[in-house]
This record gives sequence, structure tokens and C-alpha cells, in this order.
Amino acid sequence: MTGSEPVVIDLGAAEPWAPPDTLRPRRRASAGTRLAALLLVATLAAGLPVADAAVSGPLLHIGAGVSDATLGDGRLFVTRSLGAGGHRLDAYDAAGGAVLWSTELDDGQQLAFADAGVVVLSEYSANDPALATVTVRDARTGAELWRRGGARVVGMVGGRILTSDLSKAEPEQGAERVPPESRVLAVDARTGAVAWTLVVPAGSNSSYGRDPRNPYGVSSLAVMDPDGTLRVYDPADGAVERTYRIERSSSSAHFVLGDDDGLSAPGARAGQVAVGFRDLHPAHRDRQASEDVYDLATGRLLWHLDVSEPSAVLTGCAPGRWCTTDSHGLAAYDPATGEQVWRVEAYDLIFGDAGGDLVLGRLGEEGRPLPDLLVVDGRTGTPRHRLDGWRAIRAPGGRGVVWRRDEGQRATVVGLLDPASGRIAVFGRGDSWAGEPRCVTGGGFVACGVVGDLTVWRLPVTAGG
Repeated sequence: MTGSEPVVIDLGAAEPWAPPDTLRPRRRASAGTRLAALLLVATLAAGLPVADAAVSGPLLHIGAGVSDATLGDGRLFVTRSLGAGGHRLDAYDAAGGAVLWSTELDDGQQLAFADAGVVVLSEYSANDPALATVTVRDARTGAELWRRGGARVVGMVGGRILTSDLSKAEPEQGAERVPPESRVLAVDARTGAVAWTLVVPAGSNSSYGRDPRNPYGVSSLAVMDPDGTLRVYDPADGAVERTYRIERSSSSAHFVLGDDDGLSAPGARAGQVAVGFRDLHPAHRDRQASEDVYDLATGRLLWHLDVSEPSAVLTGCAPGRWCTTDSHGLAAYDPATGEQVWRVEAYDLIFGDAGGDLVLGRLGEEGRPLPDLLVVDGRTGTPRHRLDGWRAIRAPGGRGVVWRRDEGQRATVVGLLDPASGRIAVFGRGDSWAGEPRCVTGGGFVACGVVGDLTVWRLPVTAGG
């Protein structure tokens, strides 16, 4: 892929489109957050210095109607709704603020992602998935290149967009005990021609490897059958790269490869697979939830973990560690033995990683992150910094954007953290932001805002890049 990372900021659209397909349950997210993927975010320790950023003020301000925005190759793409009419897609020069092109959108169309060549839009409804549509436009001119009905965006690899075929899908009715047959189609981003197709048999599960800084960038694709056969595919051409057989005879709810998932280098997780089982049948009073870790080379079970909540899914968090989060805290496990290495109580959100340290947060009573962050050593769990007042932003694009606001005020300060020094370069301010800001970074720019309002700044240069 060329251009900046294909990511979108959701500023609170009333009917946000569904996120990419994922085969394992995700942690709860604050209102308006579309992507349950893990993204790289870091923050400032209380008492450490704040540096003024060497920036020249806002590059662009859009003060009405903004719902979604994304950055790609120096362009800002914004969906807007003005009054009783329809909504439209506007493309701006991020550096100069000039409008490059504008086009009307169909009802229900939402931004998925953009890069140097294309802008991808998606329409999806859980009530009738078969009507889902993917539409691709030229990023330079706005001209429609192609559209495909009965499809949902999964991600992108090289010059191809991966989609799920939903042409025969039924309305969603809660958790599926047995996944139905599904198809993955790789489509040329410019022409819409199908490059390859993968049929996932009924009862089998899929898992995608993704860069946490780029939630639409697919690095791997794997399929596990109920008999334990595991096939790993090259997402560029759909060819089988490796085949394994693990000693498992029951259907799994989800799985993840140890060398594909996580915020840091996998270390000892490489060559392992974590497989989860969930009994979600409403008639079963004592619902079971467990995670098993297998060695791929031998197929043997290494260790078993009973979890207290269905959302407590094993994920790669720190170098050489598996982690689970639940409503009470975060726990990290040794990949060889399954021994709990450390646990942090109360902090149940992982915002990201900075050189092996984890940035943790916790949710308040209304399901929103509190202004209370904790940085811990990812290998030992040792607290490094308590962070009061600053909040981390899930900012697609892989940069450490943070914000703070005095109690009862609307004036909001946003800045970029340098994880190496612990300093924040303050690059902007929102004077009347009533809600939680959303941000996206890419190509040396950062766009932040709340519902209806969006401002673009140039990212300051920090020692951490």
C-alpha cells in the first residue's frame, strides 16, 4: 500500500457503518468508537514537562456537519450532512485547506478508509446484510470506479481490497453457535475485478492478522476447521502458505495466531495459537468460557485458561506475553506455561504500547474512559507512571495523541506524546468541544474534532518520530 494508513475518525454519525469482520469478541468501547482493533497510543506521566509545539496554528477548520474523516496521501476526506438534504463527501488539500472535489453520497454510505489511490465507502445494515454495498472512488478526482453489492469491507493488502460476500447472508440474530459458510473475495482496488476467492466452510472460523496502527491493513489470513486443521493463507494471492493440525475436536468460537496479534514483537508467542470456546446459549445458566493455547509445530495443548467473562479474550499485548482484560482488570500470562505473571486491578483498557510499556485506562460508570491512565512494564507489570488529567485518544495512524480538559469547561488541549522523553508537544486547542474528541493521524497531519466540528493541524516533530 502507498500513502498514509487507511483509517477513519468517527465523529458521531447517528448510524455508523459496521467495523471490519472479526471472528473473536471485542472489548466494549466508548460511544462513537467504530474500530475494535488495538491501536498504538501513549501518554504523558503526571508532573513531566509539556513542550509547546513548533506549529503555525490550524491548517483547516470545518465548523458544521462533519460526521467522518480520514487522511490519505496528504488529502483529508470528510463526510458532511448539511440541513435536511443528503450528505456528501468532500476532499481537501490537508496542507492548504483547498477543496479538491466534492460529491453527493447515497443514503447510508459511510467512509471506510482511503489511501493514495482510492476512497472506500461502505453501506451495511444488520437487518438485511445482503443489501450491504462497497463503493470505491478515485482519491484524486472523486469519480466512482466501481461498486459491489452484497459485500462488506474486511481490509486491504497491496492493491487489493478484501471483502466478505454477504449476498446470501441472513439478518443478524445474536451469537452464531455454528458459523455458516462464508466467502472472502479479493478485489482489485482500481477495477473491481475479483483476483481470488476463498470459501470458508460452515463451522470453520477465520482470523486476520492486522497492524494495530493500521486496522485495515491485513498481514495474514487463517482458517480453522472444527477438526483442528489450521490453514494460513497469503492474503496477497489467496495461496495456502502453511497447514497445521492441533489436537482439538470441538468447534471454536475464535482463535488468534501468536505471531499475528498484538502491539509488540511476539517473542515466545510466535508458533502458538490461542483458541477460545464460548457457550452463549441463553438456556444454559452456567455458561462456560475458556481459552486454550497450542503449539503449532506439535499440535499439542500447552495450557488451558478458564475465564470469568466472555469478553476476556487472549490477545498478544506485550513482548512475549498473552493478556486478557475483564471488567476487573488486566492479566498477563507466560506463553510457555500459562502462569499468570502479573495483574493490574481496575484498569480494563489497553490503549497501546510504547517500547514494551503498556498504556492502560479504565472505564467510568457511563462507559467512557476516565482521565486516569497508568503506564506499566509489559513484561513485569511494574507501574512506571500514574497519569492524571490526560486521556489517551484512539487515534488511527499510530501516533500518541492525548487530550485534557478542566472539569466543567469546554476548552480542550490536544498534544502529541514523545514516548522516549515523556514530553507532550501541544499542537492544538478546541475552544468549544463539548464531547470526547476523536483524532486521526497520517502523512504528517492530525485531524481532531467532535460531532460536527473538525480541525486539521500539522503534526509536531518529536524525538519519538
